[in-house]
Amino acid sequence: MSYIHRTANFGSSNATSALLSMWVKKTKNDILQGLFLGWTNSSNYATCYVNNDDTIYYKEKNGGTQYETRITSSTRKFIDNNAWYHFVFQSHNNNGQRGNVYIDGQLDPSLTEIDITDWNLASGQYITIGGYDAGIHGFHGYMANVHLIDGQALLPSDFAETVDGVLVPKQYEGTYGNIGFHFDFAPENMEYSGDTITRVLDESPNSNHWYAH
Repeated sequence: MSYIHRTANFGSSNATSALLSMWVKKTKNDILQGLFLGWTNSSNYATCYVNNDDTIYYKEKNGGTQYETRITSSTRKFIDNNAWYHFVFQSHNNNGQRGNVYIDGQLDPSLTEIDITDWNLASGQYITIGGYDAGIHGFHGYMANVHLIDGQALLPSDFAETVDGVLVPKQYEGTYGNIGFHFDFAPENMEYSGDTITRVLDESPNSNHWYAH
């Protein structure tokens, strides 16, 4: 399994704020690999990916107008294949700023233009976790505790805490909104055809299950 997807037909979104929290652990370097994608068409989408230089990029396209930025410095390489990284993408509209990104609990000041309208959470749109450019360039590695919170721009501290000097996942106690979800990727929360994973089950009350590829 390299990515999961679903067409967003599971209800209407709160289009003013949202948050995506995910834990990732890479197993390959020096290749382009996607973290998430919200896709309407080639002129309207948002995606975050690990570039082939092992830095992290975020890109949005709205009506053909493209916004793209490296959200980590050119010297910060995500090359430790033994490490789990915690990413939080926060979209809101607050004092002219539309969003923030946090990496391992630290605010990255390079990205303040995350716009939820470009995440394409509306009904009928294609959403991918672990893919880039409509599902290609799948993620190589592991993901855990992927949360989408619809209608709230929460903080990393709602999903992670420091224990004995190490940042670890924290039990999320809040609500998910209309189209939120939670994937822990535990074996018992997947469906199989033989040895092949076919579906990943949503552990939130919404039961927004996704297809695996």
